[in-house]
Amino acid sequence: MKRKIIVIGIIILLTFVGLSGCNEKTTITQEPEDFAEQLPQINESIRISLANIYIYINNYDYYYRWSQLMNLAFITESMINDMQNLENEIKEEVNKIENALVDYYQLKNNANLSELTGSEKESMNDIEAKILDYHENLYNINSTLEVMARYTEFWDLTSVKQILLEDYGAIIDLMNQKDQNEGFEDLLQYPEQLIQLCWKLKDNDEQKNNLNIVTYSEDIINIWDIYTEAWELYEEYLNLLVVGRYGSAESKYTEYSQKNNEALEIEATQNLNEINNQMDQWYQKNIGEYLDLFEEYLV
Repeated sequence: MKRKIIVIGIIILLTFVGLSGCNEKTTITQEPEDFAEQLPQINESIRISLANIYIYINNYDYYYRWSQLMNLAFITESMINDMQNLENEIKEEVNKIENALVDYYQLKNNANLSELTGSEKESMNDIEAKILDYHENLYNINSTLEVMARYTEFWDLTSVKQILLEDYGAIIDLMNQKDQNEGFEDLLQYPEQLIQLCWKLKDNDEQKNNLNIVTYSEDIINIWDIYTEAWELYEEYLNLLVVGRYGSAESKYTEYSQKNNEALEIEATQNLNEINNQMDQWYQKNIGEYLDLFEEYLV
């Protein structure tokens, strides 16, 4: 009467590597006594921050572009933190530029521009060209930060899913061990645990789908509902065994097997190549679009 539990196949979206970054150090402009004397420092401060924005975006791409991550099996909390740190570094450079602009315009408003030498005027024009470039690309900076945050969240959710799936598989392993040892009464504690994990896994897939990076079919999203129904049927099967209703238990096990097979068949339709292509196209169109931002300010 005992049946071997059908091990449910799971699709695990993949995960990846950490990173280390390099950056130029920038100096926050202090209130100077003389506008002309401060022009070189202000100019260099803005240049370095613009160059650092380029560096941080490209470090992010170097370590976390989809082609780097698609074949990796693990992601750690430190990796997610590193991705978020790069986003924060870009925000910090933006803050440094904004602070430098406040200082610059305050000093400029108090200066006698007619007394500037030709080279000093050239330096001032160079600064204002950088300021114009910065303002014209501020939308692009903010867009880059937005898509980076969305991409990082996708992988954070993927790392959570990995943990849920490990828990899921561990419970099934325990059930199989007990089933082999004819300990079916002890199995009754597990179906509800698996049902709870199915709910969490469905919520995880829905959150990733809502990020609009990849599009999962409705069938794939709802697969966890089918697995939930399968475990509910398995729980009924165990209860029937406990009370000795073996004929009814046999029928209930057949229902469980059919429901489980339904989920497996849907899961088999998941096209990983299509998902990889969606991810790659989204990445190139979004983060990849900004890889040359402020490249000209590198020395």
